[in-house]
Amino acid sequence: MDLLNQDVLLNVAEKKKVTGGTRLTEIVLPTSIIGVVDIDCPDDIENSLCQEVIAEISLVNAKDSWQRFKDIAEFAIQIGRLQFYLERVDRNSPVEVIDALWTPPKQGLSVGTIINDPPSLSPTAFPTSSPLLNFLKESSSDGGEALNITSSPQFKAFSWLSDNNFLTEYSENQLLQRFSMATLYYATNGDQWLVNTFWLSDRPACAWFGKTGSKRRCNARGELMHLELDFDNLNGSLPPELGLLSPALESITINGGPNSNLLGTLPTELGYLSRLKVFIVRNNDLSGTIPSEIGNLQMLEEIDLSRNRFRGEVPTQIGLLSDLIIIEISVNNLSGSLPSELGQLSKCQIMFFEDNAFVSSVPTEIGDLKELKALKAGFNKFDSLPTELGSLDSTDFISFQDCNITGPIPTELGTLRRLRHLELGNNALTGSIPSELGQIQSLKRKLDLSHNQLSGRLPTELGLLVNLRGIQLNNNLLSGMVPSELSQLNRLTSVQLHSNDLSGTIPAAVCAIFNVTNPAFQTDCGNFDDNCPCCTTCCVDNTCTCRYLGTSREFLCFQRKNPF
Repeated sequence: MDLLNQDVLLNVAEKKKVTGGTRLTEIVLPTSIIGVVDIDCPDDIENSLCQEVIAEISLVNAKDSWQRFKDIAEFAIQIGRLQFYLERVDRNSPVEVIDALWTPPKQGLSVGTIINDPPSLSPTAFPTSSPLLNFLKESSSDGGEALNITSSPQFKAFSWLSDNNFLTEYSENQLLQRFSMATLYYATNGDQWLVNTFWLSDRPACAWFGKTGSKRRCNARGELMHLELDFDNLNGSLPPELGLLSPALESITINGGPNSNLLGTLPTELGYLSRLKVFIVRNNDLSGTIPSEIGNLQMLEEIDLSRNRFRGEVPTQIGLLSDLIIIEISVNNLSGSLPSELGQLSKCQIMFFEDNAFVSSVPTEIGDLKELKALKAGFNKFDSLPTELGSLDSTDFISFQDCNITGPIPTELGTLRRLRHLELGNNALTGSIPSELGQIQSLKRKLDLSHNQLSGRLPTELGLLVNLRGIQLNNNLLSGMVPSELSQLNRLTSVQLHSNDLSGTIPAAVCAIFNVTNPAFQTDCGNFDDNCPCCTTCCVDNTCTCRYLGTSREFLCFQRKNPF
């Protein structure tokens, strides 16, 4: 029977469900090879070996069948060729790969030869020694200068590659891939990685350790798609040779730790990785500026440079990343102005740039980001909040904490019907609390307007925020009475109103509900005529003390679970 034409399942087993999982019972396998005929390969895999295998098949018991299968060398060689054909030609075939590391043997193998570590898929020959060195120099961004230094990671990688047992079987792309990955290994102290299984072995580079989870590390041509080495103790600089990796590369993920981190700068050659979708180097000690070449990665969907020591301005070329969904550059030393080009990231959903040294206006163009769900900008220095923030219809999290922002709170924020967390504390905001904030009935996690210069009365519309868990209005210039409408906030676990000029009495309706829900309630008790009978904590000159300490009701000094 012609396996290719009949599309017979080579390695699909019948599975019977049993308690606790599945049990392999029977498997379809060729029992004898009738013939092997060379055929023309498709254009996209020129210079490769393609064959049609004619075989008899039968349904055999799965027990020990694979071992018997591997014991017959000639049989294994032919099936390896068949597998290669199916993997490269017909991706929709139901035939599965038997052995993920098996590759076709080179022509001329005698029957019965056992292959322990087969060569990579493309058998294009390439000369060794000086020709190899010249080839690598021609491919290097520095003209091969690093290859002239015998102590460099590049020279060490060349030396290792020169001694590779299957050097003559590699294509130029495979040579560059192995050289690039070996350079990364030497540049980041690979011998000290927590896990470096198979790195610098003769196995295909796709078999070298990487934390890809369920994703395939390589495509059918053996080109690396995912380079993921999170928390593996990489220590050293990212080499420019990363730019030599296959254009098939889709992700680089190297979170630092647990005991050592990446150092140095980001190589500009990363801009050559035109298909890269994910670039994550979080929690390292990388420094220097963000290279403008990052704008060449126009398929990028996620970039995370947070918790490093990057400095300088964010390059305007960031606006070219039209597919970007997540940008995380928090906790660095970035400075200058935020580029208005951020407003061009129309698909962006997560934008975090908090805890840097930006000094500028918040670009009004951010209001154009209709898909934005979370905006964290705290711990910088911005002059005011643009009214365009009210156009972020999809946003559920906004934080501008500790930014020295002056001026009023934009009333336009009241139009954000999906907002669940609004954090504007530790600024210099002035004016009154807009009554329009009461329209954000989606507010759930927190409303933080503390440590500002807000004045006037508490708007009664705050009572509309019935889903709110925490409200912080302390350390302002607010005056007047506590509105009875706050009694509608029966989900609150924290209420902070202290360090203001509030007075009068706490409405009985408020105390009635708070005595049931037991939120942590802080005020300047002495400012109220009734001494705030339902307050748990009283403050004087910003010093707060739980009034129930040392009593049978001391449990009220700690945050309780809300019964609603």
